[in-house]
Amino acid sequence: PDVRLSRKIQDDIQEYAPTLCWLSHQASEKYMKALLVSRRVRPARTHKLGELLAALRASGLAMPGLDADCTLLTTHAITPRYPAGNKLGTADALTAVAAAERVITVVRRELPRPVH
Repeated sequence: PDVRLSRKIQDDIQEYAPTLCWLSHQASEKYMKALLVSRRVRPARTHKLGELLAALRASGLAMPGLDADCTLLTTHAITPRYPAGNKLGTADALTAVAAAERVITVVRRELPRPVH
């Protein structure tokens, strides 16, 4: 592998860490709200993924193993867009992206199949 490419990717992740954290939250939130809508539940106007997770569970879905990921991602709902978000680094971004992937994977399994 090209070490320069690896270093470039690491530098890019570091540079965009706040954005990656914020987008990880946003993607998870939108998927969770889409699932609620598909179940005919009006999503709360919130960025707190724990509240959305509770609503999904109240609608009859188990949604196991997402509590910690939702808690982590909720910390990235607002902070990355302000100066405090500049303290977020590569490890934060990689952790947030992995958490979002887990949330989205579970949610996508429950979404209805598209009608073609």
